[in-house]
Amino acid sequence: MKNLEGIQFLAKDEMKLIYGGDAHLDMSDYYRNKSNCMLTARRLVSTGRVTGMTQKQVAQEIFAHAVAYYSAPTLEEIPGIGESIKDYLVDHAEVVDIANGGDTTLRRMAYSAIWTFMGDEF
Repeated sequence: MKNLEGIQFLAKDEMKLIYGGDAHLDMSDYYRNKSNCMLTARRLVSTGRVTGMTQKQVAQEIFAHAVAYYSAPTLEEIPGIGESIKDYLVDHAEVVDIANGGDTTLRRMAYSAIWTFMGDEF
């Protein structure tokens, strides 16, 4: 951490430890629409904030987080799924941390499946 006359600045690697990714997006209703996710992904990729991923892969990750975040409360209505699972999904999906190169293979497959089987907007 650098210190400049009492002001401390975090290095990029230190920020990643705090935020968890190369791009950090707070969840928004805006991401309930695939076209909006594609616009955001295009901006992230074209500005170099996210590298090693296609625009579509970035959009899929954003959209999947939105689906998890906004759909989680309805899970309580399914027998056997408790509030702890809903809370877990909401807590982990309310912020989209996109790491350069993408997420794990299993998660990327899940993001792709959600993108494929969900409508353009929910």
